[in-house]
Amino acid sequence: MIEKNTKISKVGYLLLLALLFLSSMNFYAKFFYFAFAATAVSVLVFNCVEINGAFFLYLFLGMIMAIYNVNNGIMAMIRCLTYAAVYYTGFAFSVNSVDKPLDFRQKNEVLQKRLYEMLCAVALGSFTHFMLNYFSNIGREVGRNTNDIWTGEMQAATGQAALACLIIGLSVSMLLMPRKRYSRLIGIIAIAGVFAYNLVLAGRTVIVISLIVLALGFIFTVKNTKRVDNRIKLFGLVIFLILLVFLIWNFNVGGIKDTFKDSNLYLRFFGKGAENLEESGRMEKKITFLKNMLDYPLGGLNLNKRFGYAHDLLLDGYDEYGFSVLILLIIILFNGIKNLIGFCKNSQSQLFVKTAFFCVYISVLLEFCVEPIFAGMQWLFVCFCLINGALAGFNSFTKASLLSKSSDEGLNIENS
Repeated sequence: MIEKNTKISKVGYLLLLALLFLSSMNFYAKFFYFAFAATAVSVLVFNCVEINGAFFLYLFLGMIMAIYNVNNGIMAMIRCLTYAAVYYTGFAFSVNSVDKPLDFRQKNEVLQKRLYEMLCAVALGSFTHFMLNYFSNIGREVGRNTNDIWTGEMQAATGQAALACLIIGLSVSMLLMPRKRYSRLIGIIAIAGVFAYNLVLAGRTVIVISLIVLALGFIFTVKNTKRVDNRIKLFGLVIFLILLVFLIWNFNVGGIKDTFKDSNLYLRFFGKGAENLEESGRMEKKITFLKNMLDYPLGGLNLNKRFGYAHDLLLDGYDEYGFSVLILLIIILFNGIKNLIGFCKNSQSQLFVKTAFFCVYISVLLEFCVEPIFAGMQWLFVCFCLINGALAGFNSFTKASLLSKSSDEGLNIENS
């Protein structure tokens, strides 16, 4: 009977990964269909209806957003509930996805492996969308704003670059703390793909996020690596990569220097319009929003009509949905960061898994600071909610298991 349940769970687990992949891929611009399907799989296969208090934050957030979208139709309202659904999916995944009769240590190892695979699935999904857009626009007369493969419509370069957010974090973690020996090669190939398309998109965000994630990920990995020889290897790896990039550039390997000079990215930094590069006005927009936000506490996109987007998750969310959503978003962010810290401090967590979630989380938070997420990038916030649920579920699982273990040991002592 146990073997039968395990096989069913395995099939459900693979189906769940496939649905999460398609959701983060925003397959045919229908991410929410696959997200809800993943939630249904979580309920039916994992047989888990357990929720925690934080779930209601996502539920209230979705309900308020749904009310604001009442004039946009029932589908727009239902889409707002995706955030609560995927948070539950992530939580259920951690709490009850391992059904084998294993002890705590074995369950913990299996669960971390599955969490890592879940993170890879969502990162690979958005990266696949990113690269499909790249390949589908090769040979076309396009500028920075290229056509999206699903809608066929022109999409802003910033929206395209957001698709690389998850894979940047995961690839950096593969470089710093690989799960397998070949993982570093996979990370290098993925980053090469991101920067190849960015030659067309000419996005500064991709470059800045990559450098920040690499720096913070390196500090995190060194700090959490106990063995001195492994720290030395990390320093050696960074020096090697810097030298490698320098040599490839200096000797123009594969014509990389010539390709760069013919790209949109080069023109943006060094072309005729380069003198205006620093005058993007994003910080000024944020300051303007802060100065005027109290004039519109109920949202309604009034600030957007006057000043455009603030390019900020919190400020644009406030402008569209009002003060109540702003408070919920702040609480959700702090709660998510708290769970990430708890996960990273957990001595039961393996370092390569910690590094992966840390780097991806940092990459997503940075993206939240520079783009209007709810204006066409809802799929990224869906992935964020999924990750938050998974981390909360894992922390709950380990806490409950350790308490149970302590109780059993105390009971054994009394009986003896």
